[in-house]
Amino acid sequence: MQQEPARIVLVTDGTSGIGAEVAQHLADADTHVVRAGSTVEASAMIDSIHSRFGRLDSLILTAGSDVSQGLDRDADRRLALRALPVMPEGGRIVFATTHQAHFFPTKAVPKGYAAVAASMRANETALYTMRP
Repeated sequence: MQQEPARIVLVTDGTSGIGAEVAQHLADADTHVVRAGSTVEASAMIDSIHSRFGRLDSLILTAGSDVSQGLDRDADRRLALRALPVMPEGGRIVFATTHQAHFFPTKAVPKGYAAVAASMRANETALYTMRP
């Protein structure tokens, strides 16, 4: 009989780029990593994660997940709100962003990157407001 993993982690944009690297790094015998291609896909997975494991210990939000979906400035916050009811006390939500987006709009960004930086910064700000 297989023992249940100690940690259940959901990684957005976990199929490519930094999200895939994070997922690969976290996965081991004690950690079951669920990889979602986008926040939309991740949101759809919350119920099945809860049904199968009874909880979600960590939600890792990587920067690329919303950009591919059309610059949704509130997608990560909605996903975090969806995940919180299945997260135990001590659960973690991690938001990874780019340096340019983190300091937007107070520091200049590369040409053509302003919309992406604004979206990522808006998601970061929305998540900060959820902190206790």
